[in-house]
Amino acid sequence: MIKVVFFDVPVLLVEKDRMYINFVNKEVEKAQREISSDVPDTGEYGGGEIYQAIAYVEKEKEGELKSILPDCRITRWNDRAVDIISRGGGKVVGIKQYLERNNILPRETMAFGDGENDIEMLEAAGIGIAMGNADDIVKKSADYVTDSVDNDGIGKALRYFQII
Repeated sequence: MIKVVFFDVPVLLVEKDRMYINFVNKEVEKAQREISSDVPDTGEYGGGEIYQAIAYVEKEKEGELKSILPDCRITRWNDRAVDIISRGGGKVVGIKQYLERNNILPRETMAFGDGENDIEMLEAAGIGIAMGNADDIVKKSADYVTDSVDNDGIGKALRYFQII
């Protein structure tokens, strides 16, 4: 399926015990380097349950991707890559389930984010904090904007809200 649908787009898939990509190009290498992550091994989809999918596409091709995956949400997390999420999934779904199971109210939570894939989570948290290096659209969805991760943004926000 990946070869048919994504023949010209690198797609990283994460299964329970395996992470692989259909092919690697310079954009994949740059994106992985930016997040201090190794380039995954190449491989073919073997039919297992997929936990995460990342497509390495430019913003101009994002609409094309959305049109061939109508049952998914496409959320950008940097200039080179997007998360492919099922309509009923995403970070906020997992967070809400965790809160429910542990009797924690959303207003008692704090979330940090820097990519468009974090917006829904920031809006659902009691306090949504955008990192200083985040895009403007992410900052607008947050309650507070802190410094970048490289400049101790998380620590600064925790001190600002008197958590530490």
